Amino acid sequence: ETGLKDIIVQRRLEGAVLIGISAGAVQIGLGGLTESANMKKFDTFRFAPFYVGAHEEQQEWWNLRALVNLDTEEEVRGIGIPSGGGAVYGNDGFLEPVRKPLVEFLKTGKDVAERVLLPE
Repeated sequence: ETGLKDIIVQRRLEGAVLIGISAGAVQIGLGGLTESANMKKFDTFRFAPFYVGAHEEQQEWWNLRALVNLDTEEEVRGIGIPSGGGAVYGNDGFLEPVRKPLVEFLKTGKDVAERVLLPE
């Protein structure tokens, strides 16, 4: 039996454009954190090669920072999408901020750099 996840993956492989709003945007990235007392990482679709945080600016991107810092890969990227903002991520790897700046966290080794990505 084909589940919803299988249908979404199949449609993506066929070239469908995916739109994620709020938690849906998080689902396009590498994973997220549960909201339980003992926060655990959960996997998502992994369509984009980075973690996505949505409207966490009031918490200074705490969950997104945690995901980036806890990942064991040598290089890890996280993208924060603020309230009222958006992002377009293309098949070519191009990331474009929409309406508001994005926040990027890039971990290389043990160092994490933070920068702002401005919309054009």
